Amino acid sequence: MKTKYFIYPLLLALLLTGGLAHAERPHPGLRSDSPHYNNYRDRSGLGNAISETERRTGGRVLSADPRNVDGKQKYRIKVLTPSGRVRILHLDAD
Repeated sequence: MKTKYFIYPLLLALLLTGGLAHAERPHPGLRSDSPHYNNYRDRSGLGNAISETERRTGGRVLSADPRNVDGKQKYRIKVLTPSGRVRILHLDAD
């Protein structure tokens, strides 16, 4: 009987902290060597471009990197489409 009163609060605590740890994970398409990795919580910029790309394509972002092309900031985003094809998109950072 005493074991039940110990186990249930422990399981509840583990479930609650596990959910918080999952919420803090960066986007799977955001590479750890990307300069935006530590700023993922800021939903502007690269994180916003990743979310928008997934929403529009219905696919999953495999990688996303900021690039400087002809003096303009762009994002190179690699997406796995629902049909199984890999597409590379170049989006303006603005």
